[in-house]
Amino acid sequence: MDMRHRTAGEADQFRAEVSARVLTVERNERLWLRLTQVANIVIALGPLVAARAILIPIVAAVIIGSVIGPAIEASGHRGIPTLRPRSS
Repeated sequence: MDMRHRTAGEADQFRAEVSARVLTVERNERLWLRLTQVANIVIALGPLVAARAILIPIVAAVIIGSVIGPAIEASGHRGIPTLRPRSS
């Protein structure tokens, strides 16, 4: 039915239905946007979780080496002997 042949009440009802549909579409778009963001985060973190068995020891070694290295060097300058491998 064309808008010209509708009564004022029918036209208002039609506008309300269209407005409700537009709001529903906007809500659905926001939901899909949020779900896409969550999926991207999960996809990005997946390899890091899988690689933690390798990454944690490497990172720990770097941190411990950078903390202990200068202390060992300073102790060597003060006359404290360090362990050195025996040469054959």
